Parts: sequence; structure tokens; C-alpha cells
Amino acid sequence: MFGGRAVHRPNLGNAPDATAVRIGHHGVMSVIALAQLTITDPDVYGRYSDRFAEVFGQFNGELLAADDNPRELEGTYPYDKAVLLRFATLEDFTDWATSPAYLEISRDRHAGAISVVVLLRGA
Repeated sequence: MFGGRAVHRPNLGNAPDATAVRIGHHGVMSVIALAQLTITDPDVYGRYSDRFAEVFGQFNGELLAADDNPRELEGTYPYDKAVLLRFATLEDFTDWATSPAYLEISRDRHAGAISVVVLLRGA
């Protein structure tokens, strides 16, 4: 995924497994992706940002929040931006995160920002 480096698929090894996500509303638990970013090259990251909605809209996900200036409530928050995405299932997340369309634009995210992304079990 990194610009100029080998393309990597998301590490889903610690993601909720298929059994764990079957206990929520209507028998399925959603998953939430939290991305925390430090923008290192605004122009390059901007290319990613400009195409994100177009690509994301092709998948079964919901943008819950995207904040360019998160407010600290406790501790020191070292990131410039936070993004919160919800998917109905782990499969929906995986379909998006590993799609050719997302992998293509994610090169600019990796080249233009330092990211910490975690996957959470939703309710």
C-alpha cells in the first residue's frame, strides 16, 4: 500500500473473526475502522482525500466522522486527523480495504500521511 513500496494488503490477522462478529443486531456485529493520521504531504494526501468518497461509496460502509482537528479531552493526541468508518460486517470491510480501487488510492494516503488504523468490534 505504501507509495513507492510494495503493495500490502491490510493485516486482518487480529481482526474480529467470523464467529465473533455474529453476536450483534440481527445476529451480526458491525466492525468499525478508526484511522488516526499525521499528514506529512498535504498535496499527496489531498489526492487520496479527493477520491475517497467516490471509491468508498461503491461499498457497504458508512463514514461516521472525519475530523481535521480532533479535540483532546484527555492526554495528548499526536495526530492531525481522525476518521471513523462503520461496516455492517467484517466481509464488507475486507471487500473495501482490499479492493483494487481502494488499494490504488491508498498509495497516496500512505505517501502523504503516517497512519495508525485499528479495527474495532461494533455493537
